[in-house]
Amino acid sequence: MSELSKTEVVYKDLYRLYNKINSSRRHPRAFRNAFESYIFKSQQLTEAMRSEYKKKTQLDWLASEFQGWNGFTNALKRMRNAALHGCPIELDEAAISIYPYVKFAADRDGDVIRCIAGRYRAVQGRSFINDAFSENFTSFGPAFARKYKLNDDPDSPKNYVYPVKEYVFYEFKFDLLDEGVLKDLKEEGRVDALKIVLKSFPVLRRYMIFFRCRLRKNLCDVYQADYFVRPNNGRGWVVNKKYLGQKKDG
Repeated sequence: MSELSKTEVVYKDLYRLYNKINSSRRHPRAFRNAFESYIFKSQQLTEAMRSEYKKKTQLDWLASEFQGWNGFTNALKRMRNAALHGCPIELDEAAISIYPYVKFAADRDGDVIRCIAGRYRAVQGRSFINDAFSENFTSFGPAFARKYKLNDDPDSPKNYVYPVKEYVFYEFKFDLLDEGVLKDLKEEGRVDALKIVLKSFPVLRRYMIFFRCRLRKNLCDVYQADYFVRPNNGRGWVVNKKYLGQKKDG
């Protein structure tokens, strides 16, 4: 197996972090650490490309020639700059809890309650916790008293509605938002960190494909896969004759 280039190593790190972020939703500290690493690795990817491309092609790598950047990848750059200038990545725990579609005792007449799939309703909660190193996620799905009781005993569990599912995510704290990290996004409300990852990683994947194609096209002769070949006697390696005596254009 051939050794991975530095660029491929960084990209594999990004892919590993992408999976780590998606699997750490209920572990705030692990999620935050993986997300912050993802932000810095996204920049390291371009730096590795510049180094490898210059070495193997004698040309400069220009990230601006890739046409796929979007507001979410711009947000990564702004977050990295904010973090480097003293604003750490801190997040608020948040969740959307899904309940059966029934009236709660707290519902007021005239309230518009959105029905999901004809069977459910959603309630969003946010923690505003001060502990950036919290290990475990605190559920936001409390039981709500039913508007219309099913049992004469007021303490009966039948008189309460319980969540059937919970979607966990993380929102940026306001001091980070004040740095303008999301100003390129036309989003209503607060954008969660998970959405930044889900919308930026496909771009980074296409960016990597773009790099591989450009690199293959512009490799110097010595880095071509067939530059060294076996001679007719099968002993050792020699330079492929097609590269001998060639002159570079220009």
